[in-house]
Amino acid sequence: MKETLTFWLLFFLVTTQAQYVRLVMPNAPDIGNSATCDTALGKLYFDVCNTQINCPKYVTDETQQGTYQVWNNNTGNSFFINHYKPEFINYHGKLIYNGRSLVDTNELFITDGTDLGSHLVKVTNGSSYYGPYNFTAYKGLIYFISGCGQFCPPSLCVTDGTDTGTHVVKTFDTHWAPTIEAAYKNRLWLVADGQWSSEGIELWTSDGTTVGTQLFKDINSVYSSFPRQFYVADSVLYFSADDDTASGSNHELWKTDGTLAGTVKVKEIDPRPDYPGRPFMVTMLNGKLLMMADDGVHDNELWTTDGTDTGTHMVKEINLTDYGFSIYTGCYAVYHNRLFFGAYDGTYYTQLWSTDGTEAGTTKCFDANNQPVQMPRYLQVWNDKLYFSAEDSIFRAQVYISDGTPAGTHAIIPSFST
Repeated sequence: MKETLTFWLLFFLVTTQAQYVRLVMPNAPDIGNSATCDTALGKLYFDVCNTQINCPKYVTDETQQGTYQVWNNNTGNSFFINHYKPEFINYHGKLIYNGRSLVDTNELFITDGTDLGSHLVKVTNGSSYYGPYNFTAYKGLIYFISGCGQFCPPSLCVTDGTDTGTHVVKTFDTHWAPTIEAAYKNRLWLVADGQWSSEGIELWTSDGTTVGTQLFKDINSVYSSFPRQFYVADSVLYFSADDDTASGSNHELWKTDGTLAGTVKVKEIDPRPDYPGRPFMVTMLNGKLLMMADDGVHDNELWTTDGTDTGTHMVKEINLTDYGFSIYTGCYAVYHNRLFFGAYDGTYYTQLWSTDGTEAGTTKCFDANNQPVQMPRYLQVWNDKLYFSAEDSIFRAQVYISDGTPAGTHAIIPSFST
């Protein structure tokens, strides 16, 4: 039986403001991902789920000797995060999250980290689909999307953590679930399809009110532009969008300064007609935005941009073969002023790499045994250390800790075999 490993960091500061970090092992199916959360003071907890309901909880002090099972809570007494679409956000020292109700629907919950302090805020969904997601802090409140699917339009909602303070701001078209992408220039930026609108799926903004939630720009006048991959860097909001009115299949790099005139395409990364550059924004590092992109020649590689056409270029060609992508999404973290990420160089599985944003400073990482770290996933930084899951030479899932050096990179708990 494959096993799921879930990391929870519940680190309460003097102000009782909680931080939560979740890590799921890469070899696990989608079972047992609903992990129980419990308050802890400066402790790192995780669950190892070997069935859908059996998830014993462990604690670690970053050593194998200090990693042990605390208890096996499979009785349903503690609250559960929805494992289909886990979403949560810190709000005034409490956690607002998308949880599973007693009638098996995805709803809005709040917790202080204890059983007694965990309860349903309000029924905003009423089904097992969608549920609250895209939690975003804005103007001292939490905005989110909720909706029950085919027969219930998804809506932009707001909450202050109470029943009376939770309500719908605006309802959108039933055929496309909107997303909150960023809080930028004192507005929320969304991707949505207005009810019965002709513009399609485009760029919207909101000031938190019904009247103030409007279409911002119709980027593609024929097809939907499907804006995505939003990232704020140096007071500029970057994203990808498709303005190709001929085929509707040409996502490229765009940016906005919050004005219509300042919302423009940065670069046609792949100059071939009907071929998208597929930029995937990663992080800001050393004054430039790092991203993954495809110029039609090198496939998916590491790129950088300063917001100009000439300043947008490939950092390094990692995969020198013709076997496809080299950079993998959802597998990166910034640590000690370097980006750590998973990449495939065409020779041996996906491995851990790091970069300072330059070609010479982009290198493969090794562990304490001078071996490449293979199949890295779910990188997280905690307590000035880099945590991630990876596989050993016989494909056993392990949890690693690293200080960014080979000597300081090693497994911290025994292997979990598949």
